Amino acid sequence: MADSDGRPTRTWQEIAAEAGKETDPLKVAALTEELERALAERDARIKIAIRSAEQPAKRKAS
Repeated sequence: MADSDGRPTRTWQEIAAEAGKETDPLKVAALTEELERALAERDARIKIAIRSAEQPAKRKAS
């Protein structure tokens, strides 16, 4: 699930915990897709943060 900004409403840890307890294969599949989206969002945020942190250093070097 996602909020109005498209961000997951639960952390990837919460989704993974639920998937680990779920026994219904269809629900596990849906949780797996939700987990993949949450991890992709997390990775994108990390990459943006790294680029933002690197940019001031590049400007000083110029």
